[in-house]
Order: sequence, then structure tokens, then C-alpha cells
Amino acid sequence: MPDGVPADAEVAITSGLEGPGERIVGLHANRPIAVEYRPTPYIEGRGSR
Repeated sequence: MPDGVPADAEVAITSGLEGPGERIVGLHANRPIAVEYRPTPYIEGRGSR
């Protein structure tokens, strides 16, 4: 992220061109992550290591 973004800023993961068929596997970050997909996806293991 650019230097002007606070270290505790949330990263938004949004829907792409593939829609509900998209898959995100093994995502991790050193800041909060928000999943903003429509329709609402199945999420497993959120907040775990």
C-alpha cells in the first residue's frame, strides 16, 4: 500500500469479473481484511492461522 495509507487500514477484497465462481485460497495479511463479495460467499477459517 502507498505510504499515505495508515498501517491499520482495512484491505477490501471485492468481487471480480468471474462473480460467484471465483475462488480465493490462502489469503493472509498484516492488516484487517474485509470480504465484499455479492452474492455473499462461503468463508471458512476467517481470523485463524
